[in-house]
Amino acid sequence: MTTTPEAQQSTPHITQHRAAPARPAPPGRPPRWKQTILTFVGIYPMLTVFQLIWGKDLAALPLPIRVLITVAVVAPLATYVVFPALTKLAGPLMRPAAPRSRPTR
Repeated sequence: MTTTPEAQQSTPHITQHRAAPARPAPPGRPPRWKQTILTFVGIYPMLTVFQLIWGKDLAALPLPIRVLITVAVVAPLATYVVFPALTKLAGPLMRPAAPRSRPTR
C-alpha cells in the first residue's frame, strides 16, 4: 500500500519510550536514597502522631476529606518545621559521597 506525502505527514508517529537510566545526584546534593530515607524518617512519625491524636475524630468523614485534612496539616508542618530540622540534624550524613579515585597500576 502506498501513501501520499500528505497522509504520511498527518499519520502520528509511534515512538518507543524507554525508562531513563538512573542519574547520579547533581554535585552538592545528597543521593536520592538518602533523601528517601530522610523523608520516611520525617513523614512516618508525623502521620502516626496525627492519626493517634485526630484519627478517631476524623474517622466519620469520607476518606477523601480525611486525606485532604491530613495533607493540609502534615505538608506545611513537614516543609517548614520537620524537614529543616532533620536536614540540619542529618547534615553530615546527607553530604554526597566523595568521588572514588581509581587505583593506578
